[in-house]
Amino acid sequence: MASERQRVLITGASSDIGSTIAKDLSKDYDLVLSDIDESKLQDVKAACDASAQIEILELKLDQLGEIEGTIAGFIKDHEAYIHKYVHCAGIAAQVPLRMMKPEALTLSFNVNVASALLITKVLTSRKNKKSLSSSVHIASSAAIRGVSAYTAYGSTKAAILGLVRNLAIELAPDVRVNAISPGGIETKATKEIFDARREEIESKYPLGTGKPQYLTGTVRFLLSDEASWITGQNIVVDGGRTIDGTD
Repeated sequence: MASERQRVLITGASSDIGSTIAKDLSKDYDLVLSDIDESKLQDVKAACDASAQIEILELKLDQLGEIEGTIAGFIKDHEAYIHKYVHCAGIAAQVPLRMMKPEALTLSFNVNVASALLITKVLTSRKNKKSLSSSVHIASSAAIRGVSAYTAYGSTKAAILGLVRNLAIELAPDVRVNAISPGGIETKATKEIFDARREEIESKYPLGTGKPQYLTGTVRFLLSDEASWITGQNIVVDGGRTIDGTD
């Protein structure tokens, strides 16, 4: 019997945050795991709940001209209509302004922002039978507060918040679009920074520093019907970091 569960597309699914979200959602949803490395996606698939039907979609988000055709072809070939979408993919390079190159800025914008727009375009089209009902975009606290040497990253994450608000209005009432802005999350990619400055970093987080699993409940909620009257919003999940005014 074909699965009656809804299907979620997760970009950046092989990252620590993306894979953690995938493992959690696989308990209740079928998944399309997307990233650029199939072998890593297979590892994530193997770690997901056995009840889920899981497909792999290799997708290069910097190749904007290929995104729509690749996703539309995947949906047609697999008859895998996508009901929900989580945009976890992102480039978080720490680059001082004096070293910033135009191509690096373009790459960050394409992967972090433009790709999400094009993916949403396909998922709300007849190619997907207009099946999309909810999406969640992983932004960053760097979108709402300044961080040295993260100009490109913070700017593109701020652009995601603008994208979310505008899509939320354009796609209402059929599709809800929201964002989550995490604070500092310790992952394989950030472990070196945390190890070098752990005491300093931990002192700035009233509830302690973040782990990928701290985001899953908010993602699950925003995707669900329990959030049926929430759209265009940015939920900050940062252990109290951004609201701490202590001197």
